[in-house]
This record gives sequence, C-alpha cells and structure tokens, in this order.
Amino acid sequence: MKTEGPSAVQNEDGGWGESCLGYAKGRFVRAASTPMQTAWALLGLSVTDGMQTNAVRRGIQWLVDHQRPDGTWDEKLATGTEFPNVFYLSYHMYRNYFPLFALSQFSKTRSEHGRVSVT
Repeated sequence: MKTEGPSAVQNEDGGWGESCLGYAKGRFVRAASTPMQTAWALLGLSVTDGMQTNAVRRGIQWLVDHQRPDGTWDEKLATGTEFPNVFYLSYHMYRNYFPLFALSQFSKTRSEHGRVSVT
C-alpha cells in the first residue's frame, strides 16, 4: 500500500472500498472494492488529477472487469450512511449509475485528448 498520492487508499485490485466500521473506529477502514466507491474515487480524481493517471486507469479497469454481462454491477456491502454506527443503506441504483458516470467521463477524456489506454 502506498502512503501518498491518489492511490494511497486504492486496493491492490485497482478499486476502492471503505468500511462503515470507520465510524466506530474514527478512522479510515479499508474494505473490499465496490463499484460505487470505486466510481466515486474515479470521479473525484477526474476533477483533481485528470483521467490519465495510473490510479485512474487501474480503477477503470476494475469497473470493466467487474461489470456483469447485463451491464450492471454487484454490490453486496452497504455503503450509504443514514445514522453512523446505527443505520446503513444500500442505494440499489447507485451501484450502476455512478460506475456508468465514471466510465462516461473516462470515455469523454479519451475522445477529447486522444486515446488513453486502460492497461
């Protein structure tokens, strides 16, 4: 795990995930990569670092590799918070909406700045 830069909390598999246990511990707690959190990280990085960094390419590849044949993504972890440490939510469409949004931003960058390789 790197300690600086945008990939400091990126999982080894290229995605991002944060556990709701972080509320109880008062710090970031890494979790398995999720489509929604990976997309949120990619969208944030697209604004600050652009879509051409290695961290972004790895995240995009994670989304592509985990997309189901019907175009959706599975997300088993609750990633929404209503009341920390008490009540968590699963936004069922966010797991599809945000990855599609992140992929569209990546595609837009490819067409505006020439081809950007995912791998």
